[in-house]
Amino acid sequence: MGYQTVVAQIFDNRMSERDHATRVFREHIAEVQTEVPARRLLTFDLHEGWPPLCDFLEVEMPDIPFPKTNSSREFVDAEWKQGEASANPT
Repeated sequence: MGYQTVVAQIFDNRMSERDHATRVFREHIAEVQTEVPARRLLTFDLHEGWPPLCDFLEVEMPDIPFPKTNSSREFVDAEWKQGEASANPT
């Protein structure tokens, strides 16, 4: 289902085309930033870790490291290969 929703419908089955996927992603981000009031939306780079997230939520930073799971490899291995298999049965 995730594959069909994201790859087929949003990325027009062209998610593996980096330029196309990047353009679709950036257009979506711009649309969200236009529609959602800035006080209600946090857009940040995950490499920044806890500070922007905790500041936005007005909470103290936890004493644990910022999670670094769901790497690109994990993402592809866990989700998209399953979706590709169900979308392209042999």
